[in-house]
Amino acid sequence: MRKIYFYLLPLLSLLTIAEMTSYGYSGAGKASGNELRVDVGARAVAMGGVQFGEENGAFGTYYNPAFMANITQKEVGLMHNEYIFDVRQNVLSYVHPTEKNVYGGGLTYFSYGTIDGYDKNDTKTGNVDASDLAIMGSWARSLDWQMGALQLSDFKVGSSLKLLRKVLGTESAFGFAVDFGFVYPVKSESFKYLDKLKLAAAIQNLSNGIKVGSDTNELERVVRLGVGRAFWGDAVHLGLDGVMVSGSGLYPVLGFEYKLINKIAIRAGYKGTRALEQRFSYGVGFENPLFSLDYAFVPFADLEDTHRISVRYRFGRSTEKPKADSQLKGKVNQAKTLYAQGQLVDAYIISLQVSHVAPWLDENNELLSTIQKSFQELEESDKKEKMLSEVSHLYARGEKLFEEGNLIDAQLNFETVLGLQPNHIGARGYLKQIEGHFQLFIENFYKEGLAAFAEQDYERAKSQFEKVLVINPNHPEARAQLVVCIEILENKRKLEAQEEQSATISRKYREALDAYKAEKYQESLVLFKEALALDPANDEIRRYMVSANDILYRQSLLKAQEQSSKGEWGEAIQLLRLALEYNPQSLEAKDSLANIQRRWDLQRRVLSQNLYKEGLEAFLGGDKKRAKEIWQKSLELDPENQEAKRGISRLVSEGK
Repeated sequence: MRKIYFYLLPLLSLLTIAEMTSYGYSGAGKASGNELRVDVGARAVAMGGVQFGEENGAFGTYYNPAFMANITQKEVGLMHNEYIFDVRQNVLSYVHPTEKNVYGGGLTYFSYGTIDGYDKNDTKTGNVDASDLAIMGSWARSLDWQMGALQLSDFKVGSSLKLLRKVLGTESAFGFAVDFGFVYPVKSESFKYLDKLKLAAAIQNLSNGIKVGSDTNELERVVRLGVGRAFWGDAVHLGLDGVMVSGSGLYPVLGFEYKLINKIAIRAGYKGTRALEQRFSYGVGFENPLFSLDYAFVPFADLEDTHRISVRYRFGRSTEKPKADSQLKGKVNQAKTLYAQGQLVDAYIISLQVSHVAPWLDENNELLSTIQKSFQELEESDKKEKMLSEVSHLYARGEKLFEEGNLIDAQLNFETVLGLQPNHIGARGYLKQIEGHFQLFIENFYKEGLAAFAEQDYERAKSQFEKVLVINPNHPEARAQLVVCIEILENKRKLEAQEEQSATISRKYREALDAYKAEKYQESLVLFKEALALDPANDEIRRYMVSANDILYRQSLLKAQEQSSKGEWGEAIQLLRLALEYNPQSLEAKDSLANIQRRWDLQRRVLSQNLYKEGLEAFLGGDKKRAKEIWQKSLELDPENQEAKRGISRLVSEGK
C-alpha cells in the first residue's frame, strides 16, 4: 500500500501550481457550457471522471485529446446517458489512426425534453424544446523530443476543436472551443517506483464564449492535471486528477479499476466536489480485443440515480509495427496480470514460455521466481490441497497432449508441473520421453534433408534443416547445411532471372527486326528502345535503333516539303516538329520550320482579313448573326485582327 501512495506524490506539485492559478480563470459574464463538463464514457464515469479512465479508448479525447495517440486501430464508440429528470445525453466518437498521426471526430447531443414557455408577461405560451449539440474534431501524435541533455520519448500531444450549438424554442446560438493536452509516460530504470508512471495535463474550452442575443456567455474553462499507473501487470489501474474549473477552486478525482479476470473489470470512483451527483460512482465492464461494453452508476441523492452505458468497437489493421521486445514485454505484462488475479498456473506457463525465448529478460526472471515462491508458500499453507489439484489437472492435460502427439505443448505442461512440484516423477518421465522423441525427430529430419540435398532438391532440403533448428536451434550441422541451401537457391533464382531477361531481350529484338524489315519504322523504334533498356551494352540493337530513328527523321522531313509545296502549311509545320523530335539538332529542320511558320503566319493574316471583309458584307446586308460567326473565325486565324475585334464588340454591345 505504501508503494501506491508513493506513486501519487508527483501530482502534489502539479496541484499546487493549479491552485495558485485557479483564480485567474474567473471573468465577467455568465457561465455557459455546463453540458461540456458531463463526463463521457462509462468506464471513466465509473472511475469518478478521472481522465486516465479513457486513456486507451475512443472517448479519451473528451478528457485529454493526447490520449488518442495511444490508439493504433480504428475505433468507434457510442454512449447513452439516462441523466436526471428528462435530460438525455448521446455520444458518438470515432478514432482513425495513421502511421504518424491519429485523427478523431465526435458528436455529443443533449436533449432536455419539453420546457414550459412564457412570454414577457409571464403568461404560459406552451412547451418549447431545448437541446445542445457539440461537434468535435481532434488530432494527436506521439513525439520524441531532445533538448540538450533533456530527452522526452513517447511524449504525446493533442488538440481538439469543438463547434457548439444551443437551441431553445426558435432561438439558437453558436460558438466554438479549443482543447489542448499532453501525456508523458515516465521511464526510469534506476528508480523503478517511477517507471511506468504516466503524467497528463489538459486545458479545455478555450473560447470567446457563446453569444446569445446581446449577451455573451463564457464557457467554463477546465484544467486537468493527473497521474495514472497500472499495477501487477494490467490487473489494477489507479488514476488521480486535480480538476480546476474557472471561477472555482481545485478538487480531486480518484479512479480505481480491478480486473477480476482477463475480460471482466469492476470500477469505483471518487469526485471531491458535489453539485448534484454524489461523491462516489461505480461500474463494471466487459472487454475483448475487438469489443468493450461498460456500465456506470452515479447516485444523485434525492434526485433520480443515473445510468450510463457505452460500447466501443475496434476494426481494421493496427498501425503499430510490432517489435520483438514489445511483444515479449506484453507477454510478461499478461503473466503479471494473471498472477495478480490469482491464476498462478496460467501465469507460470506464459512466464515459462518467455523464459525459453528470452532467458536474459530480468523482469520475466523475477516474475518466474516470484511465482515459484508463491507455489512454495501454497504448499506450506492450508491451501496445499488446491495446489495439488492444479498439479493433477495440469499433469492430466499434459498426458492428453502427449497422446495426441502435441509434444511441444505437452512439454510445456510437464515443465510447469515440475515448477510446482520439482520431485514429480511422472512429469520427469514424460519429459524424458519427449526429449527422446525430439531427438528422433531431429535425426530423421536431418537425414531427409541430406537426402534431398543429394538429389538437388534444395527447397525440400532447406525445409528439413529448418525443422531441425526449430527443435534444436544449436544443431551446427543443420545450420551449416541450411546456409549452403540458401546460397544455392539464391544463385538459382538469380540465374533464372537472368535467363528470363535474356529471353525477353531476344523476343523484343526479333519483333523489332520483323517490324524494321516490314518498313514499320515507328513500331520497330519503340521495340528497339525497350530491348536496349534491358541490354544497354548491345551495340547491334543500338545501330538498328539509330537507323530506324534516322529513317523516320528523313521521312518526316520529306513529307513536310511535299505539304509545303502544296501550300498545306499546318501539316508541314506538324511534320517538321516531328522531324525535330527524331533529330533535335537538325539545322535543316529548324530553318525549314522557321521559314514555313513565317509563311503560314502571313497567310493566316491574309485569310483573316478576307474573312473580316466577308463578315462586313453580311453585316451591311443585315445578317448580323452570320457576320459574328465569320468574324469569330477571322480571330481564330489572327487573334490580333483589330477590325474583327471591333466588329464583334459592336455586335455584343447591340445584344446580338
